[in-house]
Amino acid sequence: MTTTENLDIRYPIGGLFLVIGALLVPYGWFVQSALTPIGSNIDLWWGVVMLVFGVLLLSLARAARLRDARLEQNSATSHKES
Repeated sequence: MTTTENLDIRYPIGGLFLVIGALLVPYGWFVQSALTPIGSNIDLWWGVVMLVFGVLLLSLARAARLRDARLEQNSATSHKES
């Protein structure tokens, strides 16, 4: 297996969304002047959306890595048996 097969773009993008969301949520929580004319705190809500999206991407990347490791292990054991 080469090193390029181990690179998953979901890790850095998920981490980026996680960090930005983690910065936006407290900012939106403590700075109440960010209310829009509709009465919603956009910084807080988009921070939550970014946090959820970042966690989703990181969990999908982790699940893919575990699935690939399991498939590789099954392939190695099937080659030993034959």
